[in-house]
Amino acid sequence: MLLSAHFGDATRRLALSQTSILIGRARAGQETPDLDLAPDRTVSRRHARLFLDGDSWFLEDLGSTHGTLLEGRPLAPHDPQIVRAGQSFSCGETILTLLENTPKHAEIAPEKPKFPPQNSQIQPQNSPRDPISSAFSFKEIEAETIAHVFSGEATKSLHNGADLSHLKPLFDVFLGAENLRSGEELDALLREAVRLIVEAIAGARRGALLLHSHETDTLLLAAFHGDGGPAVSETLARQVLREKRATLWRGEIEGQLSASQDSFAPSLAQFTISSAALAPLLWNGNALGVLCVDNPAGAPFSQGDLYLLDIVAHQLALLLANRRLLDDLRRETNLKSNLLRQFSPQYREQLLNPSGLKFTGERGEVTILVCDIRGFEAIARGMEPVAVIEMLNDYFSRLSPIIWAHNGSIDKYIGDAILAVFGSPNKDPKQHENALRAAHDMQLEMQKSNDARAKKGKVTCEIGIGVHCGEALHGFMGVLDQFSLTVIGDAVNRASRYCDGARGGQIVFSPQIYQWVWKEIRAAPLQITTKHGEMLPAFELLGFS
Repeated sequence: MLLSAHFGDATRRLALSQTSILIGRARAGQETPDLDLAPDRTVSRRHARLFLDGDSWFLEDLGSTHGTLLEGRPLAPHDPQIVRAGQSFSCGETILTLLENTPKHAEIAPEKPKFPPQNSQIQPQNSPRDPISSAFSFKEIEAETIAHVFSGEATKSLHNGADLSHLKPLFDVFLGAENLRSGEELDALLREAVRLIVEAIAGARRGALLLHSHETDTLLLAAFHGDGGPAVSETLARQVLREKRATLWRGEIEGQLSASQDSFAPSLAQFTISSAALAPLLWNGNALGVLCVDNPAGAPFSQGDLYLLDIVAHQLALLLANRRLLDDLRRETNLKSNLLRQFSPQYREQLLNPSGLKFTGERGEVTILVCDIRGFEAIARGMEPVAVIEMLNDYFSRLSPIIWAHNGSIDKYIGDAILAVFGSPNKDPKQHENALRAAHDMQLEMQKSNDARAKKGKVTCEIGIGVHCGEALHGFMGVLDQFSLTVIGDAVNRASRYCDGARGGQIVFSPQIYQWVWKEIRAAPLQITTKHGEMLPAFELLGFS
């Protein structure tokens, strides 16, 4: 089994051969997990278990404190679920991805790079092999590549038996790629790889790495090394991208190329390129970019030089592809976690369905519930900051599930306030009643919470709740992985005013709500005064019929 584990900005890849894998966090004197996810302190000592049953892997939560999510769905404790290759699951704040689920008894036979016969003619060569079609372990692939490069066969093919020990720093760069933490570190690694390939190939004086933007069909200069800046023929580079094969080029065929088509240089003659070698960065049948080296004078590059360049290009493609997969996974996971925390469990299942999540807005009738703590600023002034945060987290953790239980969604937390919406993202014919029932249960829960906090000598407080309904623009809004459910309109402002007019422990709602629920509730009419001195007709919820 091959796994990747992502926590914070660090990513690890792990090859595990056991058929039962305990996932957790090590502690002296306790059972040592097979997969230790320290330093993630949200992972329990015995958090989850992966085990092989037949040809399928199963994931089981072992009653962990913070739970286990499979593709964003929480697992019930001790209820194993199948996990397939490509799926992600979370233990605490660590995201794990099953990259390859080959059972222990299956043989994995990675294909070795193929080198040409020693006396082949110099001509454009097909790349040794297409690289990965999914993420693999750098250490496994690089270790095999390095071993093959230093073997007798590779030595003869590349440099007629010459000592290749000077190539080791080049491949050490890729072995260290697992520890990349930021885009800046990736850029530095690419620059170092280009520098080392120029130094490794005899006669090379300059090198460049171009990455292809499919959106704009632009060649971006990711790294270069050599005097006088980059010396690259875009015409040659695009030819390699188009044909997807490594190519040797000699200056005597310069006349076949139109210098007017070359946007990187007015002409090839400007750089006096005598010989060049170019190799595509291939991944899953796509050319991600081109790795180039050239010399302004001297002997042309050999076929062995071309194959060494091609091997390095493959490793760069592997590095960039894995980075993109991890970035996509991180964005997808952040998107799901940002969205799912707003919704009740029944909505979460729908949202995880690829066809259930539509990033659009619509106008329609919704019910808004706003609650906040009465006199919060005065209360907070007499408390330590840590105690304030603890109190808010305590209240929010108690009140949020009540909103979800009544088919509501949480738009946002605003300081000491909660803004919830009923009737979005799904229409709910009972949204008005559900909002009032949620408000009623929230006040009951606050009483229980205050009793428990008072017994422990902790600060207590009361909330006021306002409820209003009306037409609003609602839907998923935001950018990239920051999408969230949002409600915009006068209905939100009106609900806030009704909340302003509610005393501690009181539920105040608008006449617009009353006309929908008058048969199901007991209520008393009243007038409220908002913070801005506005008088509003309202009702106080007394109970249910």
